[in-house]
Order: sequence, then C-alpha cells, then structure tokens
Amino acid sequence: MTSYFHFMKFLLASLALTSASILAAESDTPPASPVKVVDLRCEFQTNPVAVNTPLPRFSWRIETAERGVMQTAYQILVASTPDLLAGDKGDLWDSGVLNERRSQFIEFAGNPLQTGSRIHWKVRIKDRAGKQSSWSTPATATIQLSGPSKAENPARGAGEQRVSGFECDNDVLNQIYKLASKQIATFDGTRDLGLALRAMGCHLNLLPQGEAWLNGFHQSIDDAGFYPANIPSNGEFGSTRSDAAISCTHAFWWATGDTEIVTRYWPILYAYTLKRLKLDPDFEGRPFGTLPADTLPPGDPAPTGFVQLMTQALNLRLMMEMAQVASQNPFEMKTLLFYQQNLAKKVQTSHLTATGTLKYKSLTGVLMLLRSGLLNSNESATNKTLLLSLLDALKRSPFAESPFAAANILPILTGVGETPRAIQLAASQRPEELTPLSAAAISEWLLTKLAGVDASAAGFSGFRLQPQIVRDGPVHFAKAEFQSPYGPIRSHWYWKDARLCYDLTVPPNTIAAVQLPISNGQVLQEGGKSLDGHKNVFAVTQVDQAVSFRVRPGNYQFILVGP
Repeated sequence: MTSYFHFMKFLLASLALTSASILAAESDTPPASPVKVVDLRCEFQTNPVAVNTPLPRFSWRIETAERGVMQTAYQILVASTPDLLAGDKGDLWDSGVLNERRSQFIEFAGNPLQTGSRIHWKVRIKDRAGKQSSWSTPATATIQLSGPSKAENPARGAGEQRVSGFECDNDVLNQIYKLASKQIATFDGTRDLGLALRAMGCHLNLLPQGEAWLNGFHQSIDDAGFYPANIPSNGEFGSTRSDAAISCTHAFWWATGDTEIVTRYWPILYAYTLKRLKLDPDFEGRPFGTLPADTLPPGDPAPTGFVQLMTQALNLRLMMEMAQVASQNPFEMKTLLFYQQNLAKKVQTSHLTATGTLKYKSLTGVLMLLRSGLLNSNESATNKTLLLSLLDALKRSPFAESPFAAANILPILTGVGETPRAIQLAASQRPEELTPLSAAAISEWLLTKLAGVDASAAGFSGFRLQPQIVRDGPVHFAKAEFQSPYGPIRSHWYWKDARLCYDLTVPPNTIAAVQLPISNGQVLQEGGKSLDGHKNVFAVTQVDQAVSFRVRPGNYQFILVGP
C-alpha cells in the first residue's frame, strides 16, 4: 500500500511537471526579467507639463539587485489616453521591439505632436538573457510649443537638482566640496561659466535649464557671426568670453549626453571658429575684441598674442571632439585639423625654445600650453618641468593667479603624474579665501580624480573609475556618489589592515573601466575570491604599477592581497 501511494504521488507530480512544461513551451511569453524600468523622463523631466518640441525624447533607467544586467532591446508605447495605454495600445506611437542598448534621448517617431497634446507612455526592456521586463509605471507629458527658450543662468531655476556627494578624511577638502555645492549656482559672466560649466555638471542636473541658457547664448550672435562677451549682449566680444559658446556647449554635451543642442548649433559654432581663425590667418596672435583684464596676473611675461593663440587652440580641441557627433561633412574635420597643425607649428617656432619649453615664465601660459593639445611627449615633459619650477617659486596660491590657473591647475598636475602635489595643494587652501570658481574647480577634481568618478564618453554612456590613491598624504580614504542618467555610480577607496580596498557600484546597462595602483607580488580579489573565471570582471591587464579591468553592472568589493 505504501509503495502504491508513493507511486501515485510520483505519477501526479510528473504529470504536473509535464503539463507545466507543455504550457511553457506553447506560450509566447518569455520568462520575466528581474529588472524594473524606472525613472521615466521626457526631455529629461519627470511628467513635464511644457515640453517645447513636437518630437520629444524619452529616457529611463533600470533597477535590479542582480549583477551584470544589460538592456538588449526596448519597446515604447505612446498613447493619447491612459485607458489605451493600459490596454497596451500605442495609438500615437509603438516603437516595436528594437534591439538596442540605448535608454537615453530616444526620439518619438510618430506624427509630430501639437501644442496642448497630452501623451501617456511606458517602456519595457529585454535583458542579456532574453528575459522581458514588466511594463514600467506609466508617465505623462504635455506639449507646449513656444520656440527656443532662454534662461539667465544654467544652474538656476526648475532644473536645479543635486547629483553628487563627496567625503574623505580631510576636513578642508570636505568643506571645499560643500562650499562649491552652495556657490555653484551663483556664476555670472560668460568667461567664468565657460570655465565652470563642467564643474556645475558634477553638482547639478543641467537639464533643462542649461539648454535654455545655451539657447539664449546662441541666439545672441551678432550680424558679423560673433558671440557676445556678455549675456544679455552689450555689444562687446572677445577671447575667452565669446569663446565660452564653444566651451559651454561642449561641457553641456559632455555632462548630459544630449547631442541635439550640439547638432542644432554646429553650423553657427563652426562658422564662428573659422571667422576667429581668418582674423588671424598667420597665427600672429592678433587681438580679437577685448581680453578680460584678469586673464594674466600683473607682471606676467606671457604676451597677450600668445594667449590669443592658446584660446584658439583650446577652441579647436573642443570643436574637433564635437565634430564627431555633430558634423556630417568630413571636410569640416579636415579643416579644423589643418588649422590646428598650422597653429602648432607657429607656436613651436615663435613661443617655444629649441627644447620645446615655453619661452615665458608664466604659470597661466604653461598651463594653457599643457591643456592645448599641441605638444608632443617630449615637449610635454619639458613644460611639466617648467610648471613645477614655477609652482615652487610662486609666493601665493596658484588659485589666485588667474581664472584659467584656478580652473586647470589640479587636473593638469594629475595629468602629468603629480597627484601627490595636487592633493597637497588642494588640502592647503583656506576655503573661506577661495573664489567660487576655485571652489568649483577643486570640487570637480575631488569627484573626478581623487574619488575617480569620471566620464569617458558624453553623458556617462561610458565612464571610468580611476581613483588617484596616494598612501602617504593628507587623504587616507575618499568616497563619492554620482547620479548618472543610468543610475548611481559609487566609488570608495580606503585602507584596511594595510591593504587597499575598493568598493564600487556600476549601474545597470553600463560597463565601467577601472584602474587601481598595484605593487609587485600583489593579487586583486573581489568578494574575497580570485578573479579567475569571474563572470562580471574581465579584460584584466597589469602594466607597470597599475591594474586595469572592466566591470559589468553591480556592487563589488575589491581588495589587493599580498606584500
């Protein structure tokens, strides 16, 4: 009897499993994905009531507790009523299933929408395993067409939203970061905005206010094709202030990933750049409008003509980066490259010594030169030596030397391999004596270099985690969080039992490029285990005193084990 009972129990269980398998095989519905689609944004706003375009763009991010989750496809439904959307009917637009990883700025492809239209939309995605998520919670948007909008400041108004945090064990650096976060919305004047907008993007969401401000800047161009030195325009123009149209557009694109404003104004930016160059066809450094009086400190030996050439070189460097996403004409890139090469020759023959060192003992001048992208490796090395000697001889803070020095001294020191000096310099400042520009520049460096959260592609569609770790110095740990369009990125390095530890978070649908310092004989582990066969840590390479690798989405704990 007992045997019979066990037999029937086994038979019924087998039949149940068989029936379930048949039903699963007959169903077209794939297994559910563990991810959720959240944070739906239209023109990067949540349920906006005044979308100023008939073809709005949609963005979202993914939430999951699992590692390695990547989007492989998406579907967007846009409906005219909530009932139609609830019935999975996209009468305004059904994207269909598109096999793409993109989740930012997906343009509406239905008939152009009219003013007053209210749309209802939702998204679902597929992951790497082919599993489909549930539909997102519905979102709405109202179209209100009014033409290009303007704003007084890219960091003021409805667009203000904090996106980062930073902490270390040095109180001065913590004070500076907090000070910058309070002052970041106070900038005025196109020159300072040109130097600080990228730092603003480290603290605040620049959308939509930054776009509205840039619209106003681009609409202020005069009949000769020159950007004004001030907004609103008072008729003045000139290097650094007018050139901020280029640096601000680049900074906005880099911070947000929004290529539309670059593409929209590329013809004007390109024409402006050529006009600037054609006013000085032999690269003699002829004046272009008025140069701000504080561009060089009193008594600085660098001629203003050299500064004019450096501003052109900086313009060309940024323009060539933007050309890769905005220009449809290969001739334009060749033209910019041609001008850059000829400018470099002129600088080499007129302003450098035979060894490639800047002729003038000017801190601002050598910083401009190192930032310009004109130097070869040997010239960079000799000018690094000049930079360090000028810093040694300087009797005041380099942050008080000039606005350009304040904005660039720390990233340039890190770029030439002098991170310990950069840390000491930042930590030696008196927060109450710093200008808003200096505090903003230091805070950007703290986030992107000391904590190491830095974009490698516009809008953090690619990013690196490369913290600048110095064992002996005023900082023994640093941690930061940045709210990227894809979700929070976290970076935290510290020492535990004399071992370097590194905790990080990579948001879904992204891959991080990580680099850490390593000594001979040390081994990198994650979660207390070897990286051999690790599913989500790959492309591990070690060169000199650094180990580099790629990390798929998730939370990780790395530690360097060994001597």
